[in-house]
Amino acid sequence: AATMRQLEGLDGVEFERRFFPVMIEHHRGAVLMADSAWRDAADVRLRIFAESLRHAQRGQIERMAEFQKEEP
Repeated sequence: AATMRQLEGLDGVEFERRFFPVMIEHHRGAVLMADSAWRDAADVRLRIFAESLRHAQRGQIERMAEFQKEEP
């Protein structure tokens, strides 16, 4: 919810400029949470899911960082 509030009321170019930084921050938080789950969970299914989540979120962070580099 706090992440979405950072984008409220923005549109057009201003929304586009803020979107990736906000989403990258959000995804980094997800990676940290998944790191904790991978490290601390007893259920192997949760650990497997956490590893999948870490991999997916890191890939998305990399793609968003590339998009940011391409901005005019």
